Amino acid sequence: MFHQLLTPIAHSLFASFIVAALPIILVLVLLGWARRPAWQASLAGLIPAPAGHTLYAASKAYLIKFSQALALENRRFGVNVLAVCPGFTYSEFHDVTGTRGQMKGIPSWLWMAAQPVVRDALDAVDRGDIVRVSGRANRMIKRLFAWLPDRLALRLIDQRGKDFRATDGQAAPTPD
Repeated sequence: MFHQLLTPIAHSLFASFIVAALPIILVLVLLGWARRPAWQASLAGLIPAPAGHTLYAASKAYLIKFSQALALENRRFGVNVLAVCPGFTYSEFHDVTGTRGQMKGIPSWLWMAAQPVVRDALDAVDRGDIVRVSGRANRMIKRLFAWLPDRLALRLIDQRGKDFRATDGQAAPTPD
């Protein structure tokens, strides 16, 4: 019961932090403290969100759009801005968020090691890319969802998301 009450509050705080922290980071960048700002958006910001990830995907989409506008506004000052969209990456993220068990349904070919994601992001910001989707599989997923009609994309996410995402307080199924 307490977890069900806390979850919406935590999600709201997360989204508020994302929206509020970026202008502060921007001031530091424009004051010259950083020349290559890059932050982690997510593939989730580029495709429809599965049930249970409403605020996460929306906040990541915000990061992407914010980065695009910020890059265009500040390129003339020599500032490159990058929104990194890595998809599933081996890190402590899912341990900290308590979602490691839910990730067991994600196929292994969708996971990337952190170091190649970081190297890819650094190369992308140096090239002047604004949005970078790391990994061949993730880029294919992005292209697929950009091509699919919304109705079909939403249906696909809804059906596949049930295989590995918890919804309505229920634990996600885990493969044997």
